[in-house]
Amino acid sequence: MDPAKEIGALAAEDQGRARGLRRLRSRIGDLRFHPRGMAAVKGWRILIAPGEYVRRRAAARAALRDAPPRARLDERLGYGLFGPGELDGTAALLRHCSRVFDELAPHLADIQGVHVGSRRVTVDLFSDDRLRDEPVFVDFALQDSVLLPVVQYLRTVPFLARLVLGVSLHCPELYEPTYHQRFHVDNDDFRQVKLFLNAGDVASGDGPLCFLPADASARALRGLRREGRRIGRATITEVRQMLTFCLRGERFSEGHWEAMIENGGLRTLLERLLQLRG
Repeated sequence: MDPAKEIGALAAEDQGRARGLRRLRSRIGDLRFHPRGMAAVKGWRILIAPGEYVRRRAAARAALRDAPPRARLDERLGYGLFGPGELDGTAALLRHCSRVFDELAPHLADIQGVHVGSRRVTVDLFSDDRLRDEPVFVDFALQDSVLLPVVQYLRTVPFLARLVLGVSLHCPELYEPTYHQRFHVDNDDFRQVKLFLNAGDVASGDGPLCFLPADASARALRGLRREGRRIGRATITEVRQMLTFCLRGERFSEGHWEAMIENGGLRTLLERLLQLRG
């Protein structure tokens, strides 16, 4: 199968799943911003398979007794930094990533073309077939030097959700705000760990990845909850002003409406509008 078409088909499947998730959230609201909602979802997941939950926790304790990790993730900040040589096989992995990029570089325009809006900014060059046929990528993620720090941080044996070879591309047709989000929370009821490796040299002019430590993320979530309560007391004039702001935001930043739906903001505004109109 043509590499560009193969990755394009996967992208279409991802977008379909994302649309289904957005429809579900529009019905039940966004529980991720509420501690009790998150606790309820986590409890439900444990009740579905309590034996699996207990076995994974026990396996994690046994693994850490046999081989304590060389590196650690800071419990308070929610992240850790790894220097050269701390993760075995990094140099070889990056050579494989460079080979994949060189192979697909002539097809980047076609790969980008299957995406819409802000999803055109960063595309994934991995496919399921490649990860199956070239186990070097999965093997790297599952080696002890990578896995044990994650096991220690999560206190359970995790599952590997995804491997991505992301390439950030210039999109001159998009306004600059499209490249940014006010705040982002991943769609997970349990904690997760992401490992980022730069496949090439990255300087400040390349727009390096920025993230909030765990304590700052908690403060941001509390601020969003306060904002939600403020909307619950808004007058009809204030609600109209907020909806007008959303409408204008889409004109200058494609994807603004999508973000408002995903973070629950639009739902909150419409519910308040229904209350005011009786």
